[in-house]
Amino acid sequence: MPQHFVVLTQYEDYDRDRGAYVGRDITNSSWAIADSKYHLAGLIGVFEREDAVRNNSKARCEMDSPESIQQLWFVRALSKRGAASKAIQGQGELLEVRSLSRQEVAQNKAKDREESVRKSRADLVRYRTLLEETHKKYPHLSREHIPEPDPDHPQREQVYLDRYAIGLYRCGALTSREMDLFRKTLETGYSDHRQSKNFVEIINQHDEGRCA
Repeated sequence: MPQHFVVLTQYEDYDRDRGAYVGRDITNSSWAIADSKYHLAGLIGVFEREDAVRNNSKARCEMDSPESIQQLWFVRALSKRGAASKAIQGQGELLEVRSLSRQEVAQNKAKDREESVRKSRADLVRYRTLLEETHKKYPHLSREHIPEPDPDHPQREQVYLDRYAIGLYRCGALTSREMDLFRKTLETGYSDHRQSKNFVEIINQHDEGRCA
């Protein structure tokens, strides 16, 4: 029978026990993989040459999330679709597997979360310093709506501080240049103060109007 090389990409929730099968066509040699509940379980491509399947596998690895599992198979079948079906069923010669264990994925996600929180905590100090310095320059500005600290949710606190800083810019207490320079100091990126529609309206207590 003709020989085929197959690249099989299985998503995190791929489950052979649910009866994965070749689903809709993507091209004449690649298909979406569905399960018995019609969930998208992965992708599969069939090639005539090993170098072609490895090139495709390399390109797909660069696009896939770490939760996906990718296998290369050598399969003999009458048709490309038949080769795809055999690879899904684990029939043929397994050439290579590229995957991370669930534990490794969880560890990587935990590290990413820790780094994200660290950056937010560092930026919170920068936001608080900016707000305090601005209010010292403009003592008539109301402090009523300065966001309270939220130590358990630093990223959420940063969102509200960002909206407050945009409010200071919108009312004229901060210039565009000052905001641009401030944003360059941040380890995280937040909304563009020129375009954002989410901001806190700051009141000038001296004349009981907007500080602009």
